[in-house]
Amino acid sequence: MAVRDILPDFPNAAYTTVMTLLERLVRKGAVTRRKTGRAFQYLPQVSRETLRRVALREFLETYFDGSEEEL
Repeated sequence: MAVRDILPDFPNAAYTTVMTLLERLVRKGAVTRRKTGRAFQYLPQVSRETLRRVALREFLETYFDGSEEEL
């Protein structure tokens, strides 16, 4: 799925904000970037399942002190 296909769902998302987010993901190794003509193509380097696990772990740590029982 292309970023440009998703952006119409977020009319208030500024171009610079999207580019900043993508650049941060590149620096963290979550995506890679390659130039295709005049545009960049961003490709995921981490599976969706892995990202879900990371997000859930961070959620548990932040709001429930890492306790699944507290959740």
